[in-house]
Amino acid sequence: MKHRYLVGVAVDPADPDTVIVSATDDPGSAYSPRRAESYVYRKTGLKRWEQAMSGLPEAKGTTVSRFATHAGEPGVIYAANNHGLFRSDDSGWSWKALDLPWPEPGLADGVEALACLPE
Repeated sequence: MKHRYLVGVAVDPADPDTVIVSATDDPGSAYSPRRAESYVYRKTGLKRWEQAMSGLPEAKGTTVSRFATHAGEPGVIYAANNHGLFRSDDSGWSWKALDLPWPEPGLADGVEALACLPE
């Protein structure tokens, strides 16, 4: 893995060998949108870490993502950063933005945590 300052982590509820992380070079490029440059990586079992950015915003200008999963949604992972909330239906390989209204200033400075609550 090229970027080794890890912040967010999630485990696929359907496959405990599948792990997603958000990573960057250092704290200075993790949290401040002006200096941010963050990436998402995915790993399954003994395979190598691979970038999993399809559908996510460009790394430059994006704060580190925070992740959430729910046991009732196997293979689904949520990610939030300063650009919005994203959902992956394929265990973190690809992402789609969710259209949710956010109060101002909203996500402008990034996200500290993300949780999925049971209905």
